[in-house]
Amino acid sequence: MPQVVIGLPVLNGARHLEKCLRALVAQDHRDLGILVSDNASIDATPEIAARFAAMDPRIRVIRQSRTLPVEEHFQAIREAADCRYFAWRAYDDWCDPNWASRLAALLDRDRNATLAASRVLLMGENDGPLREIRFPEHLRPSWRDRLTLLSLAPPQWIYGLFRIDALRDLDAAVRPRYPHVWSQDFAFVMRAVLAGGIVGTNETCFYSLKSPQSRQIYFPTHWRQAWRHYADFWMVAREAARDSGLPLAARLGLYAMLPAHTRGRTEKLRRIARGWLNERLGGAGLTRPRGDRASRRKPS
Repeated sequence: MPQVVIGLPVLNGARHLEKCLRALVAQDHRDLGILVSDNASIDATPEIAARFAAMDPRIRVIRQSRTLPVEEHFQAIREAADCRYFAWRAYDDWCDPNWASRLAALLDRDRNATLAASRVLLMGENDGPLREIRFPEHLRPSWRDRLTLLSLAPPQWIYGLFRIDALRDLDAAVRPRYPHVWSQDFAFVMRAVLAGGIVGTNETCFYSLKSPQSRQIYFPTHWRQAWRHYADFWMVAREAARDSGLPLAARLGLYAMLPAHTRGRTEKLRRIARGWLNERLGGAGLTRPRGDRASRRKPS
């Protein structure tokens, strides 16, 4: 089995898939596998994947017989990977050639690490950078730094390199309690941060294409949905705090910051209340959020 597998779930991604695959086959890691899962696409995705697989034996292609829901698809490709370290990759994102090797080296050095992340560049449709997110390399696994890191952690770290056994544990702890696509990336990253399990570097970069589709598809449009997201995220946060091993003083500080943390990653309570009032008055549901806050689980 390869040491590192990058799993690429894709649905009708022909527009960006070639660029993504070119970046993956350019990786300098010597023990790498690339697993492409085509979610019953109806565009040129199968032909592009087959062409790259014919050129590079590290690529294995799976074609789903039906279009799976996004969470089932992400889980299916993770379960199909036989490796030590695993990363998901959206079909419209890419990375530097040394991305896999640098992050794998971090996990090799720190046996307690769950997830290795890198510098992130958020990209526009014209490939122009919109925002840089640097990994705070000065932070350590101390409880104070964990709380600081929690406030800084971006959702793009869901596409970092995981120790696959730890990822299975994360999945078992998060997904049954937070079964929503919107903000599930934040929930995964939150639990890894609180466990003291994230390491990172700015010596390599992950390029993430901004995807307005996530907001359009996954954002809750009814106040009951939004409230369920808020309440379920809070439950995951509470359990992550309980299991983190933080001292009592740190847990109390964490509980104090969790309401604001939850609002910032799911939905503001005043918007939920406004949605409830709008419904009572015969109006529409929630309006869609402004800005860049959106799930990184892209349609795949």
